[in-house]
Amino acid sequence: MKAVDLIPRIKQLTQDYLLETYTQTHILEVCYEAECAIVTYKPEVNMVIENRLTVVGTVQTLPANSLKLVDVFNNMGVGGNTPGRSIKKIAREEIDKINPNWHAQATSTEAEHYIYDPMIPKIFLVYPPANAQYIRICTVKEIPAYNFTSPTTEAAIDLTVTTDYVPQLTNYIVGKLMLRNSDRSPNYQRGAYFMSQFYQQMGVKDLADQYLSEANDGKKAAK
Repeated sequence: MKAVDLIPRIKQLTQDYLLETYTQTHILEVCYEAECAIVTYKPEVNMVIENRLTVVGTVQTLPANSLKLVDVFNNMGVGGNTPGRSIKKIAREEIDKINPNWHAQATSTEAEHYIYDPMIPKIFLVYPPANAQYIRICTVKEIPAYNFTSPTTEAAIDLTVTTDYVPQLTNYIVGKLMLRNSDRSPNYQRGAYFMSQFYQQMGVKDLADQYLSEANDGKKAAK
């Protein structure tokens, strides 16, 4: 699905049928934010399984377009085509306790364990130290940047998330656009309502409640 396919519905909900208030580029900029937000709260929508060539040693990095590691499955051999031993997650403290010098031990073309700390999302460790073999991993990918060079390139932008998430995209886009109005305007209150719907769909109750409260407060003030 193309990102611009969302625009007719956005026009209808914002009542900006001629795109006088919100331009196509403006809408697509917010659409990109919406996709990124969805991946933040629902990382499974953009997970990829791939073979990764390790570097020599214990410290390994994720591909440049990855946000975080989900799992390391198994060895795939020096050529990347030979499924091998499974790789189990282990706490670094366990290996440190048994073998404090494990980072300096001999390399191996077969990993047994991996260590991952979500606080360092793009780095993981393997044990024993790798020797440039392939392993199979699962990562969460970034949303590719949109190309805003021209109306033609904008029309070619593909959505990364599936069409299942069109309601969430719509709620986020309309909400963000309308929230840029004065907080005393009817549009701001409508924007808060749409954002509450988005966060409810994402399962983020505290933000859903916060925006719903803002929307309801605006209705009370208007009476």
